Amino acid sequence: MNTTTPQPDHGDAPSAVVALDSDSPIVEGRTPLSEAEIDRLRNELYRLVSDTRPTVAVEPIVHIQSRTRVGGEALARFPGSASTQEWFNTADALGLKTELEMRIIEEVVRNTTVGRGFISVNVSPETLLDPRCLPLLSSADGAELVVEMTDHESVPSLSLLRPHLDAIRDAGVRVAVHVSSFGTEITRLLMLANPDVVKLDPPLSAAIVAGGHQTAAARNFFSYCRRHGVFIVAVGVGDGDLAKLHDAGADAVQGRSLSIG
Repeated sequence: MNTTTPQPDHGDAPSAVVALDSDSPIVEGRTPLSEAEIDRLRNELYRLVSDTRPTVAVEPIVHIQSRTRVGGEALARFPGSASTQEWFNTADALGLKTELEMRIIEEVVRNTTVGRGFISVNVSPETLLDPRCLPLLSSADGAELVVEMTDHESVPSLSLLRPHLDAIRDAGVRVAVHVSSFGTEITRLLMLANPDVVKLDPPLSAAIVAGGHQTAAARNFFSYCRRHGVFIVAVGVGDGDLAKLHDAGADAVQGRSLSIG
């Protein structure tokens, strides 16, 4: 019988955290790990996540009317075959989500090119509350940074988050909110964050292009945004969607299948 302790595959290490929290073995067909082996693997995962420096790819954001690039979103890329979401799930499970987000912000600040429009970077409310976040964002000399929050994240009270958002704006960094619906909770989030930019989740953008009841809801939502001077970006779209999104009220688009930008 082979009693050798299984060694983690660094490329797929983030995926292993799912197995650590279930009754399944790490590798199908292998005996479930002992408590000692699980502790060792957790320590290895902790080290791997905390030491990993991601690379950053930028997906362009294009103004619909002018067909010119006005900015981009920083998308983290990690080594190995595990997905970006698996890396973040692992970091969250190990209490390292803020550390991983801080590393991504560092890469964005280090590699941002001045004069290419704004660059948005996803930051959770927990990371925004970290005292290291504002100095790091402020170190992007001359770059137009946008901090992007998502409605999937739990939002702390206004008294906690609002001063940090105000301080970020005072440092010349703008705020974006990524939304997946037009419900009342989204209106609450917009009132809380007072964003400069609103980004529509890909399924929401697709629903607007398809028409139906979402189009009417979108027009009302966009009307609210325009009254407050909010720039609207539809995400996950293609060239053929531009006219309908523009008619609905979107200012710009972001998508891998765009031939412009």
